[in-house]
Amino acid sequence: MESVLSSSLPIHGAKERVTADITPEDVLQIAREAGLVISRKQAASFLHNDSHAHRMWKQMVEAGRQYIAESLEAEWVNDSFPAYQSPKSRAEEYDA
Repeated sequence: MESVLSSSLPIHGAKERVTADITPEDVLQIAREAGLVISRKQAASFLHNDSHAHRMWKQMVEAGRQYIAESLEAEWVNDSFPAYQSPKSRAEEYDA
C-alpha cells in the first residue's frame, strides 16, 4: 500500500493540518496489486459498505498519532527538534 499513497502525495510547505484521502482509484490499485479484479463501482461500494471508510479513518488517525509520538520522541532525543515557524499567509507569499 505504501506505493499507492506515497507516489501520489505532493510535497508542499508548512502544514497546519494533515489530511489523507483513500479514493476508489486507490482501492482499485490495491486490488490490482493483490491480483484481484474489481470494478470502480465495486471499489466505491467497498468504501461505503460495512463502515469500511470509518474504520479506515480511525486506523489512519491512530497510525498518525503513533507516528507523531515516535517522531517527536526521536527528534527530541536527538536534539533535532525544529523550532516552529507558522506558515506564510497567501498575502505574505505574494509579497515575497
